Amino acid sequence: SLALVDRGSGPDTICLLRVEDLSEDTQERFNHLFTLREKWTEADITPYIQDLCGAKQTTGALLTKYARSSTQNGVKVFNSRRPVAT
Repeated sequence: SLALVDRGSGPDTICLLRVEDLSEDTQERFNHLFTLREKWTEADITPYIQDLCGAKQTTGALLTKYARSSTQNGVKVFNSRRPVAT
């Protein structure tokens, strides 16, 4: 199992986030992930989207389709392409 760490709150918050608890629908899963955290690094989000990749699809391709990338403090991060209801 993987844990999601929120370092933006004080003190740090850790919650259990299991892939098997997430939607199998790609758009719904991205919506849920971006509700939990506004911006993700590729390393942080990959474990949660890897199982959605088809035979010839990469996590990079999924991120290109369902997320927008930007650079924050020299680190590439991904956020939702559409407004996320919180």
